[in-house]
Amino acid sequence: MFASSALPVVLVAMLHLTLSSVATASYPDFQLLNVKQTLIGTKIPRPLQTSEHHQVSDVSETQGKWKLKLVHRDKLSSNTSATFRDHSRRFHARMQRDVKRVASLLRRLSGGGGHDGVAAYEVNDFGSEVVSGMDQGSGEYFVRIGVGSPPKSQYMVIDSGSDIVWVQCQPCNQCYRQSDPVFDPADSASYAGISCSSAVCDRIENSGCNAGRCRYEVLYGDGSYTKGTLALETLTFGRTVVKNVAIGCGHINRGMFIGAAGLL
Repeated sequence: MFASSALPVVLVAMLHLTLSSVATASYPDFQLLNVKQTLIGTKIPRPLQTSEHHQVSDVSETQGKWKLKLVHRDKLSSNTSATFRDHSRRFHARMQRDVKRVASLLRRLSGGGGHDGVAAYEVNDFGSEVVSGMDQGSGEYFVRIGVGSPPKSQYMVIDSGSDIVWVQCQPCNQCYRQSDPVFDPADSASYAGISCSSAVCDRIENSGCNAGRCRYEVLYGDGSYTKGTLALETLTFGRTVVKNVAIGCGHINRGMFIGAAGLL
């Protein structure tokens, strides 16, 4: 009788010990993060004390080298209280400074100022729509641009990691299948081959020379490659025409670029 009545007490004690061991167990793959304390500790810089202001103005010389202490502007606040409201004001001040910085850059690009401090620089219809390459039998993303003068519409694979813009060109000694006719530089009035002595040719890695013209060769990590002639050509994005763009005119190309004329 005594044993059966003590059974619930034993079970409760065992359960308590089990929960305690779980709560105190150490899991090396997990850490507890106090979000509020982390935000306060990282986003609200500690204001400088009076003594630190004097230290900032001091210039020290060590072994003939002058040193200055670099301090973030947010640490020069006279308000010593660190609250979320202070952080909100600081954030809005940063955004206002950033707006002015961008406006200044745009004024420089436009060559002058606009009305009421607004930059006159503006780009209209510069760009092309990004489309999926599934309809062309590819899993890549394509963009439609015009190549040459008059422009020949071509699908190009978007590749921000490529060192060179290139298209397949006639005569094509080795080409993969693409949706549009292969670009023929003989039909373009703006096509101009780049000489081997050109500074543009010097910037291309693995460049070569053949019959006075700069040759290029690009090998990608998956084994794909393109080889051909470097040239200056006109590209058309929407209604915007960009002249003298250095592109590769690929005569030997191989890889998983099915459907596209090249890489952009």
